Amino acid sequence: MSVSPICEAGVARRLLLAGGACALLCVLAAGCGKEDESVESRREALESERWKAKYSALVRKNEETYQEMDELRASRKRLEEEVETLRAKLDAGLADAGDSEVRALNDLLDKRDKEIAGLRQQVKDLRAELEQARAAAGDAEPEGELEQRARTVRGELLETGRELFEADRYEHARKVLGGAAQLGPRTSELLFKMAYCESRLGNEQAAADLYKQALEVATRNPKAHAELLPKIYNNYGATLVLLGRPDEALPLYEEAVAADARYAPVHFNLGRLYAEHLDRKEKAIEAYRRYVALGGERGIAARNAILELQSEKGEEQVEKEAGG
Repeated sequence: MSVSPICEAGVARRLLLAGGACALLCVLAAGCGKEDESVESRREALESERWKAKYSALVRKNEETYQEMDELRASRKRLEEEVETLRAKLDAGLADAGDSEVRALNDLLDKRDKEIAGLRQQVKDLRAELEQARAAAGDAEPEGELEQRARTVRGELLETGRELFEADRYEHARKVLGGAAQLGPRTSELLFKMAYCESRLGNEQAAADLYKQALEVATRNPKAHAELLPKIYNNYGATLVLLGRPDEALPLYEEAVAADARYAPVHFNLGRLYAEHLDRKEKAIEAYRRYVALGGERGIAARNAILELQSEKGEEQVEKEAGG
């Protein structure tokens, strides 16, 4: 899936907004020269000047961050195209031209990793600057330009992370979504995607920790997260099974069924759990049958599992009767 780069107009728009905000502060400051102004208006003008001095330097410094983000988007777009071209050649059977193209692909991916790492560092720096500004401001925390820019960066990171996630680029999606998490609330959806990325990359413990956090957030308002909750329960349970904790997975699967009994994947996972870890063949067959009835994508595998379990039950019955 290709990711469209931010156009140059994005930077220009942000510069225009920053200029407009500074111009507004200047207008407020200029008004304090009138002889008939009240004490309150003079106080407001002085307050505006104070905030202007405190934030303008930080705003200017962060313009470079936004420009670098735009360049990163453009670079990523070029990289995507190069990788897709190479993949097309490999699919067409041109890989026997030598190892040079494979090395080129690895070099490109290494470059991508470094670019994403740079972006994460920029986000950390911006976050640190925000915290310093808030500490310097004391109790008063006006909605300044820097806060607005932080929200803008977070929005761009979320959009980029979503596109990378949907394109199955989990390594890069994890880094970008992690940057977004540093700049704003850790929503259940954001935590779920981060957990999914960790799981696909083989980091099951990190995935379990994030699924647990996603579940804590989602269960605070179940109605608002009705669609996401069964997925969180199911994936969290599957991750615990991989971590060797099947007994802890069962109640999570049951919660997923309670949240949405028509969510097919959890019935397949229940079938495997009952058959492979809990030695409850009847329950396993029942779960697999429900999965098939719901039209799950792994219907053939579920049917084969049912046949195998029925065969095992038959053999056990024969052994039992022979032993009797």
